[in-house]
Amino acid sequence: MKMKIEIVKTELEEMLERVEMKGKYFDGDTAKSGVLSPYAYAYNKDDKLFVLNGDNTTACLIVSEDACVNSVDDGECVLDIDKTVKYLSPFDTNVVFNSLGGYLEMSEDDTLAKLPLVVEHPAKGMVDLLNARGFNTIEIVATGADTMPTFGKTQYESRVKVNVAELELAVKHCDKVNNARYELKFQVSGNDPRLSLSSERSHTDGITTEITVPDYTGAGATVEFTGNILKFLKGVDYVTIFLKDDSPVLFVTESSIMVKAPYLRR
Repeated sequence: MKMKIEIVKTELEEMLERVEMKGKYFDGDTAKSGVLSPYAYAYNKDDKLFVLNGDNTTACLIVSEDACVNSVDDGECVLDIDKTVKYLSPFDTNVVFNSLGGYLEMSEDDTLAKLPLVVEHPAKGMVDLLNARGFNTIEIVATGADTMPTFGKTQYESRVKVNVAELELAVKHCDKVNNARYELKFQVSGNDPRLSLSSERSHTDGITTEITVPDYTGAGATVEFTGNILKFLKGVDYVTIFLKDDSPVLFVTESSIMVKAPYLRR
C-alpha cells in the first residue's frame, strides 16, 4: 500500500533507535551484542506514525502524533533501520517519505534520497500479533484505567509502575553477570510491595537488585525473560509492567508497548 507522509526527522530517528533495541542478548552462558531485528515495519494512519519491530520472542510498538507533520496517503512499508537512519543524515528537519513500488523516496527541499524497501518483516507473525492486540493495553495505561489487560490467552493479574531510571540502574547491575537473562519478582506482604530484578548463573552466582514500586495492583508474580529492554525505554520516565507467573511480560507507556515471551528453564 502506497505511503506518503511528511515526518519530523528527529522523531523518526528516535523511534527507529528505540525499536532496533541495540544491546546485550542471551546466547547461552554469555551475552552477545546485537539488535532485536535490523528491520522496522512502519505505517501511517489518522495522522499518526506507527513503528514496530520483533523477533521470535519479543515485539515492540511505538505510536507518535509528533512525528507526523502531514499525512497525504496512508500506507505501510518495511525499512532497513541502519540504512534509513544513514540516509536521513543529510536532511535537516522535516522529510517527505514516498513509497514507490519496491523503493522509498525521502526528500526535503533540493535533497532526494532513494533506498530499497524490504519485502516483508522477518518476524511478521509477532509484529502482526502486537499490532492487533497491543493498543487496548496502551489505552489502559494512557487513561489510567484500573483494568487488567488480556494479551492472547493471558489474563494479567499484577501491575507495577516503576521509574525507568531506577529500572535502568537495576538492569546495569544485573548485566555484570553478563548473560542477558533476568528474573522479575513481584511480591506483596501486607501493604508492602517489593519488586526485584535478578540475573544469575547458578544459586551461588548472581546479582539481585530491588526496585521501588510507587504504584501497583495484584498480589505478585515471577517471570524470567531474556534480552535488552533499555533502548526501548529511552526518553521514558515511568513504565507500567504487567505480570503473570511464567507468562509474557508487558512493558507499557502511554504511547508504546513491548511484549517479551517468558524464558522457561528446561
